[in-house]
Parts: sequence; structure tokens; C-alpha cells
Amino acid sequence: MSVTLDELKQELAQGKLRPAYLLAGAEALLRDDALAALREAVLEPGSEDFNLDRLTGNETTPAIVEDAIGTLPVMAVRRLVILNEPEPRRGSAKELLEALASMVAGLLEQEQTVLVVTAAKVDRRSRWFKAFRDPAVVVACDEPDKQREIVKFVKAEAQRQDVSLGPGTAEALAEQVGGQLLVLRQELAKVALLAGEGETVTRTHVAESTRSVAEQP
Repeated sequence: MSVTLDELKQELAQGKLRPAYLLAGAEALLRDDALAALREAVLEPGSEDFNLDRLTGNETTPAIVEDAIGTLPVMAVRRLVILNEPEPRRGSAKELLEALASMVAGLLEQEQTVLVVTAAKVDRRSRWFKAFRDPAVVVACDEPDKQREIVKFVKAEAQRQDVSLGPGTAEALAEQVGGQLLVLRQELAKVALLAGEGETVTRTHVAESTRSVAEQP
């Protein structure tokens, strides 16, 4: 099972927390936004020093991850364990990946710890990936490859930044920038400054402000 970032946020707004999440995909902005939403939902204010562990795949072992997962929350209902890139390019990763599948399975019956794994690239045929089944979930963080998906992101981002867009503005910005979501976020903020506070951003503003980056890596 997989959900989008919007679907994840809807679940969190409804108070639904899952025991384990895999934020998988090459779009770093989506992974970062999903992680930020989960941190806010899981951790109580001021509890991060005691109830947050951040681990990196090439610097950790199964025992360290298991210890972090098994630690009880301190003066809070839940704690958060974040594991970044569990598939590092080294042979010793195999032991961690094999153990991770069992760890996820073991989390499904408890509520004290939420595990979040982030990965830009993942072997979707692997046992550990398939372990993120309901009630755990995969959050799809793939780069958008269709124009309508990019336009949808621009419109949602404009709403988040409280920017008013004129007709065709989202489409023009998507055409100029392409699917680079972080650049889109930055360019939207820039063009809004050009238009002026409270003013509607138009295609003309986009043409004046935004360089064509759609073909750049």
C-alpha cells in the first residue's frame, strides 16, 4: 500500500498514526515535507531531546536500530525513530536490511514508537520494502513526470504560501521550471515578491522573473 504526501497529511490531520512509514522516492522535497509532517504529529513540543533518534544506514547496525525502537518514550506518549537510506552501497547493508523487515513486522502491534525510513532509491522487490504493508505504509515521494502533476503542485504551493495566481500562471511556471519541486517552491516565492504583497501573480510576472530551468539537471 502506498499513499501520496497529501493523503499522508489528511491521515495525520484526522489523528491517524501508523507504526511505520517508508518515505520512498527521488524527490527530496516530498521526503522532507513528509518527514516534517510526521515529526509534528508524533513528537510532543519540547520532547525531541528524549524521544527522537536519527540514524543513517551506513553508520548504524541492526542492534542500534532495535535498541532505538525498543526504548520507551520519556514523559510522552510516543517516540520517533528515523532511519535514513538503509540501502547504502556496501556489502554490510544486507544484515541491516534483513533485520529491518522483522523490525517493521514487530512494530505493527504497538503504539509507543513510530519508525520512519527514508530512501531516495529502493528495491521494491526486496523483503524489507514489502514489510511496509498495512498498517505500515509507503509514502510515494517520486518526482512528478506529468504536466498536470506539476501544475497541481504549483497550485497547492501557492495556497500554502498564500499567493494568488492568475489564469494560466501555474501552467506557465510549470513549463518554465519543469518537475524540480524545490526550484518551483523558490521561484514561486520570488515571483510573488516581484508582483508585490497581496497582488495576483500573472504569466507576465513569471516571464519576467523565472529563467527556464526545465532542461537543466
